[in-house]
Amino acid sequence: MEANMPKRKEPGRSLRIKVISMGNAEVGKSCIIKRYCEKRFVSKYLATIGIDYGVTKVHVRDREIKVNIFDMAGHPFFYEMRKLRRREVK
Repeated sequence: MEANMPKRKEPGRSLRIKVISMGNAEVGKSCIIKRYCEKRFVSKYLATIGIDYGVTKVHVRDREIKVNIFDMAGHPFFYEMRKLRRREVK
């Protein structure tokens, strides 16, 4: 199966993946992102104001992948801001 893998165009260069976390308020989106990116758990609830950002690195088949996670606020007050930020993330 490894023989069928396409050759990398730029060896050594890391790949970047963007992920957007969206959902209702107070469901744990930020807690999951903090746990995944920072390896810690936040037990106190702090509402996300607008957008937050997390980053981590993973290795797949000897290649480094940077995972950028955008944490969108879940409260309806911030819905309009979410629309604007989604365009910027692309």
